[in-house]
Amino acid sequence: MSSSLEKKTEQDVIDWWVKHGGMHCKLNLLGRRGWPDRLFLPYGGKPVFIEFKRVNEQSRKLQDHIHGQLRKRGYEVNVCDSLGVATSILART
Repeated sequence: MSSSLEKKTEQDVIDWWVKHGGMHCKLNLLGRRGWPDRLFLPYGGKPVFIEFKRVNEQSRKLQDHIHGQLRKRGYEVNVCDSLGVATSILART
């Protein structure tokens, strides 16, 4: 379950991303647990998945498995616990 701090960080990142012209979508896949929270789509670049966590919170075992499967297929997956971490990742896309 996500905390209000996690949701605020996620919303701050979304606001920053949209301000910079990016597209994104919430991944709320019915019956498919463990997927990252959001998919960010940069102009002309590869999609970036981000899992948002509270500060110093670790991803769960199922999330680690799904993230590994996505990475194995060439996708970038990040776990972020702050606005600064997420925006630095997205700024390089």
